[in-house]
Amino acid sequence: MPVSKSDLEEVLVKGAAEGLTSRQLFDRVRSHYPKAKTGKIVRAAFHALSEPTLKDRAVLDVIYALALQHRLDESPDDGSGENDEAEVAKVSPPKRVKSKAATLPLPETAKKRRKKGA
Repeated sequence: MPVSKSDLEEVLVKGAAEGLTSRQLFDRVRSHYPKAKTGKIVRAAFHALSEPTLKDRAVLDVIYALALQHRLDESPDDGSGENDEAEVAKVSPPKRVKSKAATLPLPETAKKRRKKGA
């Protein structure tokens, strides 16, 4: 049975209320739900932040730190937490293509300016 977001939220809030750090909190969630993906844990953490009944600043700070740390982490979403440097090396920025308009010569104009009043 897949893990529900409310189950993850409950573990997050209880762990944060106990005074765990963001890393300890993430480990606690992983120990309760080993198959939960990082993305789902992050979404549950952000959802817990929007809970109107949660008003303890310390709890909110820990949950926010966990969510932000793992949201900005560039690790794959397989839950391993390790960067695959080979995959990162394969991705290269797109090549810039020069515009033809920038390389074409400007046309010469044979028009002469008209004088006013003539």
